[in-house]
Amino acid sequence: MGKQKHRRKVPAEKRFERAMVDSTDLLADLIADVELPIRTDDFQVFELARLIHDGQPSFRDEEFRMLVELSIRLDLNNAVDVRAEMVDRIRRALPGMTPAARRIAPDVIGAIEDVEFSLDRVGAVVRSYTNQLFCRLEEMPDSEQPTIDGRNTLEQWRAGQIDRAVMFERLRKLGAETVTSVADMLFESLADPSIVETAIELLSMYDDRVSARVLAYLVSEPMLEEDQEAIVRSILKERWPASRNYILYKLKAHTHEDLPFRWFELLVETGEPRAADRILEEVAVHGTHEQHREDLKALLGLLDRSKDPGLTGKVLNLMTEEAIPEAAQELVEEWAESSAIAADLEEALDSWNEGRAILVRGSEDFNSFASGQLDRGFDEIRADRNAAYHESLGWQRRADFPRGPMETEFEQELADAMMGGLSLNPQLDEAALRHQVESFRENWLMTPRDGVIPLVAIYLERSREKPWLEEIYWSEINSWYVKTAQAFDEGNADKARQYLDVLLGIEPDYPLAIVLDRIMVEDFTDD
Repeated sequence: MGKQKHRRKVPAEKRFERAMVDSTDLLADLIADVELPIRTDDFQVFELARLIHDGQPSFRDEEFRMLVELSIRLDLNNAVDVRAEMVDRIRRALPGMTPAARRIAPDVIGAIEDVEFSLDRVGAVVRSYTNQLFCRLEEMPDSEQPTIDGRNTLEQWRAGQIDRAVMFERLRKLGAETVTSVADMLFESLADPSIVETAIELLSMYDDRVSARVLAYLVSEPMLEEDQEAIVRSILKERWPASRNYILYKLKAHTHEDLPFRWFELLVETGEPRAADRILEEVAVHGTHEQHREDLKALLGLLDRSKDPGLTGKVLNLMTEEAIPEAAQELVEEWAESSAIAADLEEALDSWNEGRAILVRGSEDFNSFASGQLDRGFDEIRADRNAAYHESLGWQRRADFPRGPMETEFEQELADAMMGGLSLNPQLDEAALRHQVESFRENWLMTPRDGVIPLVAIYLERSREKPWLEEIYWSEINSWYVKTAQAFDEGNADKARQYLDVLLGIEPDYPLAIVLDRIMVEDFTDD
């Protein structure tokens, strides 16, 4: 295939614009048949059917646009295997592309390879997702017979013509397409406890996402008896995450008139990494609405049950963000006074009010942190960096980030090497400091040496039982891959090979790394 020196360094905004706008017509055909994780029983297919029933949906329609964009974020952004297949198609097509396509392809590749870049901003992906969404709608069973048969079976049972066991067996054989019949019976008979209990048991029998959504809707507002609701919540947790995307979509869309407390409670109880974010977002959005004030206080109370290790940083971020309404911040302050994080938050706010930098947004950037404090030594700078809340660590502090014996040993080696081998001079201007730090990273951290643990290997010591740390781990893995791909695209095959070998040594099944490895091997063979 030959060397691929295509990726150019362009401003992030320009790359985003190219990926969103220019790629749609020029590159969409390359990835059109990459199979996307859309099922015929997914909520977005049913939402699309509703929009079509109400009119002709298009991207000029806000609700349709929101459906596609949010669905892509929920379904595709973390689907690294799908990203890898798209990248494989585009990279292999580079030699035969038209000049126009070839100009934007590197930016599109870079956008798809970076998991921090949302795929709803890549025009070619949006077109492919939209087309496949319509295809899944067309693939839905068009026969109403199972629904009719299910309704008849339920009517026979209610009329006493067949017993309960026969009714269950018939519906089991008819399959999940009878869920609609069960749901209709349920909502028509909410005042009849025996029918409600039977319907809940039937819905728990199906292994599909439609029944999961019906059960989720049942607890979105108070419509069941307390014991019935407890049963439904138990089923939802057992079948999690069948209803996860539906709940997150509805919450993110903010189309709910009332705040579905039980949904937020489910997110907290299931350890959903976005639970605290969604609660704080509700406060930010509805904090000025007097009718929601008591509901928001109840939602904030759920944060006391959250195990999110970055909760203090997330709350601090909201309370120091100028764009957040004052009424919303006051609600959070009122909750925080008696919360489990009260002491930590007070200390962090004091640091903030004194002008010390304790929030670091974007990727961890040591030199930008250091360059603002040129009159301080390395140890002091590192202490501040450890005390900062990092967006890249889920708003945790580096000092609080879990560490094991590997990291403890490595951290000491790192400090010794930076002080002795690098002779870091904080008096340098920002550009020179950036060059020194980046050069050090590449030559010492990213290239394994005898007795030295590659930086990313530290994350192998993480607790796999905490989903927040899992997200950080895979984000780190992807960051390592992005550096690898950039080195390859810049024509530095030796450097790319070193990075890739480290990555494959840690995660040999990482889809993006496998694709790039295969391409690099083919390039070497061609040469």
